[in-house]
Amino acid sequence: MKTILLIDNHDHTLDVVSYKLVGLGYKVLIAQKINEAIEYLNKLKSIDLFWMDHAVDHERLGLEFLSEIRNHETHRNASIFIVSHNIHPPHRKIFRDLNINNHYCKLNSSMSQILLDLESHLG
Repeated sequence: MKTILLIDNHDHTLDVVSYKLVGLGYKVLIAQKINEAIEYLNKLKSIDLFWMDHAVDHERLGLEFLSEIRNHETHRNASIFIVSHNIHPPHRKIFRDLNINNHYCKLNSSMSQILLDLESHLG
């Protein structure tokens, strides 16, 4: 069973996304703050995918955490899906620099499309 760490500070988003992912057969871990996500990052040997709102806690902390994932010995090659309310051009450049190709704006991306991309990506 593949493990997904869901990082978001909105209860409704966490409820809906975790329900959908569990229904698809994934193990879902939840973090509402960056420090909780860091605990998982350092504690677990396998996280197959990070689903994250880059603006959780504070935008700067979220972007720093993305860099921390990419520099982490165990998780540097994990897949990352950014699903956020706002993704501005400077964010897109940061995502490209961190080899994050899956980023979605919540306002114009359907949940079903994101889940299809996720399933395709994880195989």
